[in-house]
Amino acid sequence: MADWSWKNAVLDKIKDVVNETQSPLFELDNMYAFEREFAEQFPRNKHVQAKIRQVLQQLRDEGLLVFGKPGHYALNLMSHEYDYEGDRPAITGLEVPARKAVVRNLIVRNPACAREMKAKYRYTCQVCRCPVQLASYPHYAEAHHLIPLGDFHSGPDVPGNIIVLCPNHHKMFDYGAAAIVPDSLILQHAKADVFNKSRKLHLASWHKLSGKSIMYHFTNIYQGNR
Repeated sequence: MADWSWKNAVLDKIKDVVNETQSPLFELDNMYAFEREFAEQFPRNKHVQAKIRQVLQQLRDEGLLVFGKPGHYALNLMSHEYDYEGDRPAITGLEVPARKAVVRNLIVRNPACAREMKAKYRYTCQVCRCPVQLASYPHYAEAHHLIPLGDFHSGPDVPGNIIVLCPNHHKMFDYGAAAIVPDSLILQHAKADVFNKSRKLHLASWHKLSGKSIMYHFTNIYQGNR
């Protein structure tokens, strides 16, 4: 239980509720229903409902949840790993059976690390060097883990495994369309004409990007080698 935190406990119950209802939407009362169980796990906390609300706020701040009207929440499935159950028919013309999204793993990240990286790069993509302007924030960028955190990859949530990207290039790296060539920092795309052949990843002098992470992504994630 030493490594089991309030965040882990609440995320675990959110996962159960979402999978049971087959909807990313849930209510505060759904979490209050586990009040006794939380109290047994964390007997030193005497204000369980207040703690639940605090953790939900923290998860919202980290992008794991979206708030709706008071007491209503939605799990941000774009931030998590989830699979689909059910088989597609092999014969053309048959009705495709409904498939259900099942959340397999909620990854507890270290948001402070990603925030620090984005701030140091001034929310500017390391590939295109263009900041994304939003109405509610001066700039926007995303942190990409070269060795993914979840599934069987189990990558480290550390600066050496993170690059800062715009949403466009983040998706390219996520889906293996783009990669960093090991030992050169040259950017490579699965379609040869996307990047200039001499284009390199912008890397600040303080950023000690792991060669192991670069090689792992290039070898295991990048689709251009297949």
